[in-house]
Amino acid sequence: MLTGCLALARSHEVLRVTHFFLAELLLVYFPFSALIHTFTFPFSRGFMGAHYGRRGVKV
Repeated sequence: MLTGCLALARSHEVLRVTHFFLAELLLVYFPFSALIHTFTFPFSRGFMGAHYGRRGVKV
């Protein structure tokens, strides 16, 4: 966020390139990190609960 705020000035082209690189790196890293479990946990828990909560008898 700091590089993004500093890159707003037109005279800091190096910071702008650095900010874009770090943002793209984060977009690549995020799906493979442990942080993704924080956001996908409720959906996974709901799906598994709905799936395994059935007893196999269709009503």
